[in-house]
Amino acid sequence: MMLSSKSQTPQKDDFGSSSRCLCGELAVRRSIVIAGNPSSPVVRQLVRLFTGVLGEIAGEATSEAVGSKTSVRVIEQAEKLVAALARGSVGILVVPLDYSCAGLDAIGLVKSAVPSGEGVQVIYTAAGDAPSSRVYLTDHAYLLPKAAEPKDVRMALACAIERLRRWGERPFLLHAKGGEKVILPRKVSYVESDRRIVCIHEPDEVIEAYGKLSDVKRLLSDQFVQCHKSFLVNMGLIVEIDGEGILLTTGDRIPVSQRRRAQTRARFCEFVGRSLQRDGGGRA
Repeated sequence: MMLSSKSQTPQKDDFGSSSRCLCGELAVRRSIVIAGNPSSPVVRQLVRLFTGVLGEIAGEATSEAVGSKTSVRVIEQAEKLVAALARGSVGILVVPLDYSCAGLDAIGLVKSAVPSGEGVQVIYTAAGDAPSSRVYLTDHAYLLPKAAEPKDVRMALACAIERLRRWGERPFLLHAKGGEKVILPRKVSYVESDRRIVCIHEPDEVIEAYGKLSDVKRLLSDQFVQCHKSFLVNMGLIVEIDGEGILLTTGDRIPVSQRRRAQTRARFCEFVGRSLQRDGGGRA
């Protein structure tokens, strides 16, 4: 599966809402990882800054608190960073420009470890004597100044989250049965898997491809919730969730496993809350 997208910096007026949308775009299945030595003063200050700002955002959010759901981790070893990024568990990677490990500097780490097309957003932070201009050798969301303040971290998160949102909405290319198919996430009502076959349901057709549900899940935004081991659902099309499952506007009824029932309801309530914040009263 292949994809490409272009992102833009959020407008000033969108700053607050973009930050609060962290609960959906990031906290559901991804964490913030800071690359570096946990005992380094620079890294320790970054942990304090990001943890503090997440706590502030949690207090401002009208839905579930995000501070307790979004973890801030520090990983120093390059191989462990690569493994975490490959698992798709990292949403934002914070890299001090003086990072160095196993022969890799900050730019080398991002070039070699950040998976292309996986949506990971990089925030660099100026540190030491490393030249800041080198960050433009890689794609990144933001460059924090050396003496970063909470307001700087807020803006960096807003930019990264807006890019994550746009990344989750962009079309992607699927190697489907019968040829290549361009998938528009907004047109997908739900996705189901049967052994090694993934079926993407759109209003006018069902697109089949070889692969795993997790492969498609990583290409979609947080508007999709996994309600069952074999199903992903577009929450923008949910009419109701009851004891029989999920009813969509298309008339389809999707099963919800007992293990995922509470999480699915919580995700849907959170999604509706974010939609009301973003749209000023209407469902997305």
